[in-house]
Amino acid sequence: NIDPTLGVPLPDKDYGGSCRIYDWEHPEDPFHYFKVKIKR
Repeated sequence: NIDPTLGVPLPDKDYGGSCRIYDWEHPEDPFHYFKVKIKR
């Protein structure tokens, strides 16, 4: 079986964006960046 989604262009992704693990600007959840990356 061949996956029908093969050959479909992937959406652009910003790999040079924020690479912070701890975000002091969000004291209620300073590790929100880390949690988002782990869930993917």
